[in-house]
Amino acid sequence: MKNFLAALKTQRWDDHRYYHHSRINQTLHLVSALSFLTAYVLIFTDPAAAALIGWLAAMVSRQIGHFFFEPKDYDEVNRPPTSTRKPSRSATTGGAKSCC
Repeated sequence: MKNFLAALKTQRWDDHRYYHHSRINQTLHLVSALSFLTAYVLIFTDPAAAALIGWLAAMVSRQIGHFFFEPKDYDEVNRPPTSTRKPSRSATTGGAKSCC
């Protein structure tokens, strides 16, 4: 478990320092986070609306930020440890990103 938490910490740090420098991507992540918070509040009163907000607003805005505004070749330029690299878009189907 200790190794897992250490690897997770490294992966989160790499994700932040490599991919979250675009102001547009940061703004979309903020919109996503606020949407998730709204969904968490609504889950007790209107679960259907919470699910729609969580998936349509939060997840879509976050993935748009990742897909369109992250540098496509940042892993090749910065050479993070192999274990923490995100899958390259060319390795995934149709250039779509498979990770959050």
